[in-house]
Amino acid sequence: MKPRFLILALVIFVVAAAVPSRAEQLPQRIVSVNIASDEILLALIPEWLVAVSVLADDPEVSGVVQEARAIPVRVKADAERIVDLRPDLVVIGGHSFHVASQLRQLGLRVITIEGFESIGWIEQLVHTLGHAVGAPARAERLVAEVRERLRNVEERVAARPRPRVLTYAPSGYTDGRRTILDDVIRVAGGDNVAAALGIVGGRQISLEQVIAADPDAVVMSASQRWAPGFQSEFFAHPALRTVRAVRDRRVHQLPGRLMITASHHIVETVEALAARLHPAAFTGAVR
Repeated sequence: MKPRFLILALVIFVVAAAVPSRAEQLPQRIVSVNIASDEILLALIPEWLVAVSVLADDPEVSGVVQEARAIPVRVKADAERIVDLRPDLVVIGGHSFHVASQLRQLGLRVITIEGFESIGWIEQLVHTLGHAVGAPARAERLVAEVRERLRNVEERVAARPRPRVLTYAPSGYTDGRRTILDDVIRVAGGDNVAAALGIVGGRQISLEQVIAADPDAVVMSASQRWAPGFQSEFFAHPALRTVRAVRDRRVHQLPGRLMITASHHIVETVEALAARLHPAAFTGAVR
């Protein structure tokens, strides 16, 4: 089977697995244990959410702080607590596979979120959740809006020179091919330095590698919660002063929630980055 047909078959399988059968009632007590599903389900079908993740109220990582206030309960990946809520659907991150397995063994319907490979992956996740909760039309509208806004960005940056862009985190991690941020950089009108270096997924790189790569622009989270002072230390590091991005003051800090989102809010990340990489192509306030 050719790779593209295999991928399509896998996507169809995932969607089919998430769609209730005719004999199966649509869920009316949904528990979300992941910030991506918090954001998507609050946009699709908030009326059936009985709980969202503990991250939903955190403006550093959540794009739905206001919307989440309508949902009274917060949950972590705790099987006992989730069962107490009597859900008929649980959406949980793939990293919590032990909890997901426990819930399935107890007879609960569970959707796990894993992959995080591209903007297309996010669109498919929106469709999958939309079908699972009986809101496919809402999901289609949400994806259509995202695609329209992405097309607008691509049209604005199409004829402009593409800077070489490197994402960089306090831990030294960067984002290579098969990551959402690789797609973000491309659509925003840049070329991903980490991808060009052959990096797949997220991987740590040294300061020496950053210097050798000499990116035109560096993108990092503006959040200082987990690494206070990282940004100022980065700018002050004597070895980095020769890097083009630092020298030309093209180190861009995006809100933390935009650097980690895996929902339809990714379009905000693209718009924010594009406006920083190509300011002449955009007018008005930058998100």
